[in-house]
Amino acid sequence: MCIPNCACALSFDRVFRSLFVAWAGLLVESINTDPDEARTPGLFAFRDALDTDRDLFVKFRFLRKGEVGHPGGAGRRIGDWKVGSWKLNATFPEPPSVPHSDASPRKASPPRGAKRSLPHPTPPRESTAGCGGVSMGRRKAAAKNKEPSAEPAQRAGDAKQQRGARAWCWVEAVPVAAMLMHLLLCPYTKVEESFGMQATHDLLYVRNMTQFDHLRYPGVVPRSFLGPLGLTVLSFPVARLAEVFMEDTCIRTHALFCVRLVLGLLHCAGLISVGREARRLFGDETRSLFLLLTAVQFHGLYYASRTLPNSFAMVGVLFALSLFLSAERHPYIAHSIRLVHRGLRVLTVTCLVFRADLVVLIVPLLASFLATYRVPFVATCTLGITTGLATILVSTLVDSLFWGRPIWPEGEVLYFNTVLNKSSEWGVMPFLWYFNVALPKALLAAYPLVPLAVWRVRELHFLTLPAVAFVLLYSFLPHKELRFIFYAFPVLNLAVACLVARCLRAASAWRWAWLRQGLVVCVYGTLLSCAGVTACLAYASSWNYPGGDALAVLHRSKKGGAVHIDTGPSMEGITRFQKNYCGAWSYDKTPHLLVNPETGKAFDFHITFDPANYTTRGYRTIFNVSAFQGPDVPRIKHLDLWPPPVALKTAAYVVEISSSSSSHFQSIVSGQDFTI
Repeated sequence: MCIPNCACALSFDRVFRSLFVAWAGLLVESINTDPDEARTPGLFAFRDALDTDRDLFVKFRFLRKGEVGHPGGAGRRIGDWKVGSWKLNATFPEPPSVPHSDASPRKASPPRGAKRSLPHPTPPRESTAGCGGVSMGRRKAAAKNKEPSAEPAQRAGDAKQQRGARAWCWVEAVPVAAMLMHLLLCPYTKVEESFGMQATHDLLYVRNMTQFDHLRYPGVVPRSFLGPLGLTVLSFPVARLAEVFMEDTCIRTHALFCVRLVLGLLHCAGLISVGREARRLFGDETRSLFLLLTAVQFHGLYYASRTLPNSFAMVGVLFALSLFLSAERHPYIAHSIRLVHRGLRVLTVTCLVFRADLVVLIVPLLASFLATYRVPFVATCTLGITTGLATILVSTLVDSLFWGRPIWPEGEVLYFNTVLNKSSEWGVMPFLWYFNVALPKALLAAYPLVPLAVWRVRELHFLTLPAVAFVLLYSFLPHKELRFIFYAFPVLNLAVACLVARCLRAASAWRWAWLRQGLVVCVYGTLLSCAGVTACLAYASSWNYPGGDALAVLHRSKKGGAVHIDTGPSMEGITRFQKNYCGAWSYDKTPHLLVNPETGKAFDFHITFDPANYTTRGYRTIFNVSAFQGPDVPRIKHLDLWPPPVALKTAAYVVEISSSSSSHFQSIVSGQDFTI
């Protein structure tokens, strides 16, 4: 049974409970006008409900006019009260058949705290299209014919459905496989992920905190160490186990894979949790379509294993979304409120640790929950304030230790982006860029269905409307990036999956079989086409890390030397995980450096995007690395689509000092000759 659109938990003391019971009993008695039903005194029905569960003795639900009521349960509805365009509906356990009187004493109430049994909701209607579903044809035939054999078949189908609720489904492995594909094709990282990756490496391997990377290269704004610290704790056993099976551990690429794998699995666990809650609410088809839609879209799982602050925050958003959906299906309102509060607590911690701009999503969500009476106002505000203050305190204590000064990182980021508006220095986009460019690129074929899904799937309005408001509010920020609106993707995908699943269920009643089959072919054909587009984008992205590729080739071709890494290559694929810590290798990425200041000697190798600065100073190019340039239009015109038509360009160069120039550079010790 879904949690009501407007729910309130009544927790008065016993005096106010008694007054409310008396009033409600008289009200229900006055409006119970069903002539075919025995008129059980409403006061006794409410008192029996109170005895059944003292803490949760009445469940209210506000329904829009024409909407179906509670889907099932052992209780019976004893009254409806229409108020304008709303209808108040109360459901209670079945009262005793004999009216209460002195001659027929009532059954003793269970003591407070004892285990009580209340009606459980019936599971959602499902079909055999998903995993563990029950045949709709069998159900309809049994209901129509009412044959004696239909009841055992129905019981067998219900048992199968209950087992399916706990059973693992193959579709849950699809997002994990897609995440692994992106991880294997694009193992390196870029500058946006630099802090999280370098901090995780230092926490894993560097024992002296003064040698941490962030102290020498702090970046534009500080970031919190809480995310890398948690990722280190989870990936440390995996990285150490991988070293057992590694012959050469001098280059820590295996640890890079392990760290990204752990973060990607956390993201996939959040997706699977959302899918399972969607299955309990809407059925197997919705769960399957949601996970498949997410898997065939490129950007969501491509960034799932990348140590961006947005990727850390996305994990928290997914688990919070799962808690919100779980609250919707829970029959106990008090527990439903606790689940919503738990989700809001997760979002608050995520906002104050990883992405302060997540408040743009929390405010519409909170307004939605308060407007629909899903949570009480005072308790929710108290919870948010206490959770926020505790999170800021923990973040300040931990991050001040690592940064060497009192600091709350996300506070500085929020000040930098909003008050100073410095983010505009990285580019300004039109107001509707998210709707015209970002969302179509991210959602692919699901994007045209988003308006219809937001409109028609009314059960998800409490999530979809805040998601749309979040994207709209974020559009006011001049600097726009697709990763800023990651948190709206799962909500919109879920709404689209629910809409398509309903269309498929409705098609099962169509008269023409070819029309039903055509719809199914259209749905799965669209998913396959999106998967093809995602595969092409993943292949093209694998050529976007020339710096990491150049360093890997240099390690394979040379035995050691002093390496200088220019700013461009260091931003496109090079981290501390890829350096060789066993051989005679040393590295420096100070910009525009020609001579090693520590030794006064020339670097043996330079990884650069502009070799002309070095070839005129006695260096020679030993190899170069290609990078992505754009689509290969001639191949596309000739329908030569495999391998994906990608045009490449020469991006990174590795230059080596010549033997004649080496002796010249050995005598250079003046600071003016250190830079280019």
